[in-house]
Amino acid sequence: MIERTCGGLYGFPAFCLGGGILMFEQIKIWAVEQVMWAEKNLKDKDGSEKKAAVIKKLDEMITLPSYLEWVDDVVLAWLVDKACQKLNEFSGRSFGDIELSEREEKEIADEIENPKEGEVA
Repeated sequence: MIERTCGGLYGFPAFCLGGGILMFEQIKIWAVEQVMWAEKNLKDKDGSEKKAAVIKKLDEMITLPSYLEWVDDVVLAWLVDKACQKLNEFSGRSFGDIELSEREEKEIADEIENPKEGEVA
C-alpha cells in the first residue's frame, strides 16, 4: 500500500511502501532481472512476446497512483528496451545463458540511466 509519494529521479516517482522506499534504482534492477528471466524461460517466444511478458510482470510488481497508470507501460517499455540493450552490450548479444551476480545486475541497471561518455540514454 502506498503511504505517500517521495521525491524521485528525473521526474520518475519513488514511493514509500510500508516505511521503505521503492526507488527508480530498484525498478531498473527489477527490469534487468525480469529481462533475464524472460530470456531463460520464454525461449519459444519472439522478442515482442518476451517484452510484453516482462512489462506485464513489472507492472504487477509496481503499484502507482491511478493518475500515473496511463504512463507506466511507456516507461516500463523504455526500461525493458534499455535493459536489453545493456545486457546485449555486456554479454555480446547472448545473455540467455549467463548468470549475473547482484553487483553485475546493479552495474547494468546503473548504465540504463547513466550512459557512458558519448552514449545517448
